[in-house]
Amino acid sequence: MANTIKHKRGTSDPGSSDLVVGELAINTTDGGLFTKTDGGSVVEIGSGGGGGAGTAAKYLHVDGTGSQDLGTSAITLDFDTTIITSSDADFTVGTGGEITVLNGGQYFIEYSATGDQTVVNNRIIITAQIEVNGTVVTGSQSDVYSRNTADGDFSAVGSALVDLSANDVVRVRAFADRTGAAIDNTISGLSMFSLGGAGPQGPTGPQGPSDIPQNVKTSAYTLVAGDNGKHINITTGGVTVPSGVFLKGNVVSIFNDSSSNQTITASNVTLYLAGTANTGNRTLLQRGLCSVLCVGTNEFVISGAGLT
Repeated sequence: MANTIKHKRGTSDPGSSDLVVGELAINTTDGGLFTKTDGGSVVEIGSGGGGGAGTAAKYLHVDGTGSQDLGTSAITLDFDTTIITSSDADFTVGTGGEITVLNGGQYFIEYSATGDQTVVNNRIIITAQIEVNGTVVTGSQSDVYSRNTADGDFSAVGSALVDLSANDVVRVRAFADRTGAAIDNTISGLSMFSLGGAGPQGPTGPQGPSDIPQNVKTSAYTLVAGDNGKHINITTGGVTVPSGVFLKGNVVSIFNDSSSNQTITASNVTLYLAGTANTGNRTLLQRGLCSVLCVGTNEFVISGAGLT
């Protein structure tokens, strides 16, 4: 029988007294993951929905078999053999050379239409192009002029950057200004990949918030490591900045959401008023807003509006 292992957990961020060194705890409200360092500080090492390197790139390379004679009417090149793909859930490769893109996004598409002339002493122009849902992609056309006295090879190569929607159909079409040429699908092909990712998704890590999460308090409150990057909305009782909790670069904002003054207490730490040599407790006036930045071991700078 498998064993179930559960870390410490609670509905709020843990404090230093809640953990021993190296122990893990989970805030079940927002998914934050915390541990305690040798120095006694509680640090957040993960956050719900942590970001990796981005969505994985979607890619496909196909070619075909046999050859196809060219004429003055365009034909779809029969690229129906998958060489490599990110996933069958990203592309459907049809038997007639039509490729269905299953996930929308911006894609880079490149093709080669390589073959030879089948009529000697001939001049011929071969044209190839990318089409999406039957419409030629502007700028994807490639023209090759071939002249030979016995037998000649040619290769039309083109590419395009295309915005595709889910279930769009991509194909390569080719034609010539006269008969006498054929495409060899075994040495031709199409490659495409999405530009929404740069490869497989990276490992989960801390996610930097795009906003400043709020921590509402209605009584006296002592900051904890999990408040780093957040703002404290306090209505009464004041806020205490403790020792042995924060690391250099950590920052906490405090908003006095009341009509009364709130005291910011420096508990066994040095709390400088920004722009001065003054240290000690500070007063945050009604509706005042300030930030407390850790600049060294138990050393902080406080600044803001409505701060005395």
